[in-house]
Amino acid sequence: MAAVQKKETNEDRSLFRRPEGVLKEDEQWMFLKKRYHLTSRETQVAILICRGFSNEEIAEALRISQSTVKTHLKNLYRRVRVDSRILLLLQFIEDVSKSHEKT
Repeated sequence: MAAVQKKETNEDRSLFRRPEGVLKEDEQWMFLKKRYHLTSRETQVAILICRGFSNEEIAEALRISQSTVKTHLKNLYRRVRVDSRILLLLQFIEDVSKSHEKT
């Protein structure tokens, strides 16, 4: 019975994994970087945001302060003309989808 309970818990946790299938290709990120005139660091922050990282996790991963992460995030919002992480991700997905339709 305990093994069954543990299995259900592991399955529940798997629901909260970070997405892996969205904006995976470097080519897509290069397109977005060029489209919005992003710096290399802004692009790195955007990638981590779109993978579901928190500001604290981004700061640790990039070895920068959380304040610097917030500055990059503010700049990303301004450049892309959105005001939230989810809108940033959705805008990026829409842009990439439209670019693939043209080719």
